[in-house]
Amino acid sequence: MERKMGEAEQTDTKMTDGELRSRFKRICVFCGSNSGNRTVFSDSALALGHELVKRRIDLVYGGGSVGLMGLVSRTVHDGGCHVVGVIPTALMPTEISGQTVGEVKTVSDMHERKAEMARRSDAFIALPGGYGTMEELLEMIAWSQLGIHSKPVGLFNVDGYYNSLLALFDNGVEEGFIHPAARNIVVSASTAKELLVRMELVGWTPLIELRQIMRKDGIDVRLVGKIELYQPLCSVKDRSALRMIEDAEEKGLITPGITTLVEATSGNLGIGLTYIAVQKGYKFIAVMPAHLSLDKRILLRYLGAEVSLTDPKLGFQGVLDRVKQLKENIPNAHVLDQFSNAANPEAHFTGTGPEIWKDTAGKVDIFVCGSGSGGTITGVGKYLKIKKRSVKIICVEPAESAVISGGNPGSHNIQGIGPGFIPKNLDTAYIDEVIAIPTAEAMTHARRLAREEGLLVGISSGAHLAACLKVVVIFPADSVIQFSQFAPPTILLTEAFTGCK
Repeated sequence: MERKMGEAEQTDTKMTDGELRSRFKRICVFCGSNSGNRTVFSDSALALGHELVKRRIDLVYGGGSVGLMGLVSRTVHDGGCHVVGVIPTALMPTEISGQTVGEVKTVSDMHERKAEMARRSDAFIALPGGYGTMEELLEMIAWSQLGIHSKPVGLFNVDGYYNSLLALFDNGVEEGFIHPAARNIVVSASTAKELLVRMELVGWTPLIELRQIMRKDGIDVRLVGKIELYQPLCSVKDRSALRMIEDAEEKGLITPGITTLVEATSGNLGIGLTYIAVQKGYKFIAVMPAHLSLDKRILLRYLGAEVSLTDPKLGFQGVLDRVKQLKENIPNAHVLDQFSNAANPEAHFTGTGPEIWKDTAGKVDIFVCGSGSGGTITGVGKYLKIKKRSVKIICVEPAESAVISGGNPGSHNIQGIGPGFIPKNLDTAYIDEVIAIPTAEAMTHARRLAREEGLLVGISSGAHLAACLKVVVIFPADSVIQFSQFAPPTILLTEAFTGCK
C-alpha cells in the first residue's frame, strides 16, 4: 500500500481549527432590516454568519446594523472576517442603529448600492426578506439573464420561504421567458451549510454544441455535450461523490474526524471523493489498479488521499478484494460502493437529468452515455424517460470488454467506463441500445474533440463522440442528441496523447 501525504502537505488542503477553504473570497448577503416574526429567521442568519466564518469568506451586505443584516454582519466580523457594508446615504438614519461593524461605504442611491455590492462579490446569498431583498435578488438574476455576470445565487430557503419564487423561476424557463443559464445560477437549501456546499459543488454545468464536427461530417442534427469539466474537480463523478457522502451522513453511517472512507475507483470518482472528504473532514483511501494513468494517482495524492494500488493481472476483482480487506482491517472504515449505492444514480436523477431537460427546453431526443458504475446513465435515463417516453437512451461500452452487449470482460484503455461486469446500479430497463467502441477509435475521436472543437477531453469522451456519430445517421435531422460527459483535463499521460509528448 502506498503511503499518504505528509502532514505538511495535508495542511495545504485543509485549514486548522475546523476552517474550510472556499472558492469564494467574498459573498454578498441580501437580507432584511428587520428580523421577521419568527426566531427561525434570526437563527438562520446567525448560522449563515458562522458558516461564512468557518470557510473564511468575507461579507458584503447592505450596511445596516439592525435586523438580519445586523446579526449576519456582527457574526462575520466577530469571527475575524472582513465586512463591507454598502448603504445609500438616505437610509443611514433608519438602517444603522448604534455602532457599525467593519467598513461602511456610502453611495448615492439604491442602484449604485446594488452595482457596488455586485462588483465586490464572488457570489450572492438571499436570506428571507421583504421587497428590498427581493428586488436586489431579482436584479442580480436579471443581470445574469443579460449576460452581465454568471455568479452563483443561493436562496437560504428557511422553512420553504422561497418555494413560490423557485416555482416562478421554473415556470419562466418552461414558458420561454427566463433563459436556462440564468435559472441555472440559482441554487437553494434549507440550511446554511448545505447551501454553501451546493454553491461550491453542485452541477448546472453548461452544454456546448459541436458545430465544427457536425459541419465537417455533413451531419444535420444538433449534437451537444455537457461540460462536466466545469465541476470543482472537473468530472461528472463529483456529483456522485457529494451525494454518496451526504447520504451516508444523513443515515448516521459516517462521522467527520472518525470515519475513513474507502472506495474502488478508476480515478475520477476518487478525485471527487478526495475533494469532498477534505471539505468535510474525512480521511480517504482510493483503491485502483496500478496500470491506470499516473496523472490520476499524482492528483489523488496531491489532494491528500491515500492510494492503494492493486496488481493489474487480478483485474477489477483484485480491487474489490483490496477494498474488502481494508474495511476489515481499518477501524471505522466505510465503503461507499459506487456500484450498488443508490445515492449514486440519485445524484443524476435529481441533478444531471433535470439540468439536461431544462437546458434543452425538453427537446432532447437521444441521450448517449458510457457506463462505469451505471450511476449517470441510470439516473439521467430514468429522469428523461419520465419526462419524455420517446427519448432514446444509448449506452457506450468498450468493444474489448462488451459485457453489457453479452460479451466477455477484457482489458481495455477507455478509463472510466467498462468495469468488466454489470453493476447493480446499471438498470438496463432504461437502455434502448448499446454501442461498443474500440479503444483506438475512442482515442481518435478524443483527438478530434481537441483539434476541431478545442476541447481538452479524455478517452471516454472520445468513445461518447464515436458512438454519437454512429447514431446520427439513423435519426431525423431535427433531432437533439445530448451526450455526457466531457472528461477532466487530467489526461495528458494517457495513450490518447501519444505522439504529442
